Amino acid sequence: MKTHVLLHSAQARLLALAAHFVTLAAAKTAFAGPPRCTDLEIDRAQGTRVVLKWTSPVPVSPEVLLELDIRMSNVPISTLNFNSRTRCDLVTDAGSPGIGQSVSITGLTLNTTYYFALKNRTASGWSTMSNLVSVTTGGPLASVTLAWDPNNEPEVTGYRLYYGTESGTYTSVIDVGNLVDRELSDLAYGTTYYFAVTAYSADGLESPLSNEVSYTP
Repeated sequence: MKTHVLLHSAQARLLALAAHFVTLAAAKTAFAGPPRCTDLEIDRAQGTRVVLKWTSPVPVSPEVLLELDIRMSNVPISTLNFNSRTRCDLVTDAGSPGIGQSVSITGLTLNTTYYFALKNRTASGWSTMSNLVSVTTGGPLASVTLAWDPNNEPEVTGYRLYYGTESGTYTSVIDVGNLVDRELSDLAYGTTYYFAVTAYSADGLESPLSNEVSYTP
C-alpha cells in the first residue's frame, strides 16, 4: 500500500510538470510575432506607380509593432521565397495597430506584372506572410494641362494646339477657340509628347508655331 501511494505521488508530480511545460509553450506561442495581415490590397495603379494599402495588425499585449517588411517580385511570393524578393525600403515603420496604412511605389516598369506581400515584426518575432496581391502596370491614361499667353492682336479669334510624339512633327491638332489653356487626358504613360500652339484670325490666317514644350507622363 505504501509503494502504491508513492507511485501516485510521483505520477502527480509528473502531471504537474507536464502542465507547466504546456503553459510555457502556450505563452511562447502567444508572443511568436504579431497576427498576419489579411487585407493587403492595390489601392490604385497608374502608369509606373502603384499604391498599396492595408491595416496594421494588433499584437498581443504588451507586444508592440516594431518593423514592417514589404516585398515585391515579378513572380508570385510565398513563405519560401519571401526573404529573397526585392524589399521596398520606402516604408519600414509598421504604424499604429489597427490603423490603415498606405505606401506609393514608383519607378516600376510599364506593362509588367508585380506581386506584393508584407510581414510585421514585434520583439518576439515576425508575423507570417500577408495575403498576396498583384497588379499589371500601365493603368489608366495620363493627363496634362497646357497654358499659353494670349495673343493681344485684335484680329486673333482663336488658337490651335498641335502635338505628337516626335519633336517638330505634330500628328494631332485641336481647335481650342479663344481659350488659353487645354487639358489633354489621352496620353500614354512612358511616352514623351511635344506641343506647340498657333493663333488664327477669322479670315483664315494662322501664325507660325509657338515654341515647343515636351512632357513625359
